[in-house]
Amino acid sequence: MKRQNIRKLILISAMLMFPITIYYLSPYVIIQGAIEGIITGSFVVFLLMLISSVFLGRLFCGYLCPAGMEK
Repeated sequence: MKRQNIRKLILISAMLMFPITIYYLSPYVIIQGAIEGIITGSFVVFLLMLISSVFLGRLFCGYLCPAGMEK
């Protein structure tokens, strides 16, 4: 499979799973957890996304981010 086809498959999968994952990636969950004194999974995901985008740059934005679905 060509690299471009793999990229498209990953991006389409991320886009289709977005309605399912929106609650778990919600900043509201992070704030609610912080009020209760817990580190939520949503915080961990956001932290990993931040670190990967800083260090991997275009790899994250071009292959994993559903907003990167351009031609």
